[in-house]
Amino acid sequence: MLDGVLFFPVTPFASGGEVELGVLAEHLRRGLASGPGGIFAASETAPRILDDGIAAAAESEHLVPLRPKTAIDRRYIMSAVGLLSREHRPAAIELARRELMR
Repeated sequence: MLDGVLFFPVTPFASGGEVELGVLAEHLRRGLASGPGGIFAASETAPRILDDGIAAAAESEHLVPLRPKTAIDRRYIMSAVGLLSREHRPAAIELARRELMR
């Protein structure tokens, strides 16, 4: 279950279109250092990018999750979950569980 502050990293791309893994690793190191309840990346390559970035961040001196799980928001429902959670928290949780791809 997602709990706590959520982290929404921005994927850094080089001018040629490739992901800047060193920049991403530093960005993830800093974001993971605060102990987020979840990380959300908006990209079709999010699983690979997060796996690469988390692996690189794990090599730092910062504490990072041992076995982080990824959930992919393919239908972009997180804003709806956030709005719904204000009035109907159980429904918001159920929507996130049902729609996020693991």
